[in-house]
Amino acid sequence: MEYTLNNELNGIEVVFAEKPDLVYRTALKSLGFRWSRRKRLWYAKQSDFRLDSVKTLEDKFFNQKTEETKLFNADERADTMKFTIEELEEALQDGRTGFCIACGCEAYGVEPDATKYKCEDCGENKVYGAEEILIMGLAG
Repeated sequence: MEYTLNNELNGIEVVFAEKPDLVYRTALKSLGFRWSRRKRLWYAKQSDFRLDSVKTLEDKFFNQKTEETKLFNADERADTMKFTIEELEEALQDGRTGFCIACGCEAYGVEPDATKYKCEDCGENKVYGAEEILIMGLAG
């Protein structure tokens, strides 16, 4: 995965060497990116949030860097669960399944972009939608 800033169009362009998995495509779509068949790339208007999110996707899912995400500090991150790409793909296809990052339980009736819902199993406010989990870098 590579991204470039298109200053002429005030945009961000993302290119993959091959077709990315559903979880990556869904994450880009959730950030407002669209696919260009003609240019064979993903594009969106440039914003600080989108740029930070694309950098996080690049770091967490392709380069496997250990940089801390903005959503968690180091202590919280050490206590969070990791979820498989397969789990997240199924949840994204379902569109109503999330996960508790404290105990790992599946939660139903959760929007893909949900954050900090209460877990019915452990009681923590740590249920997130699949898109959010992907963006946070908790796929492993």
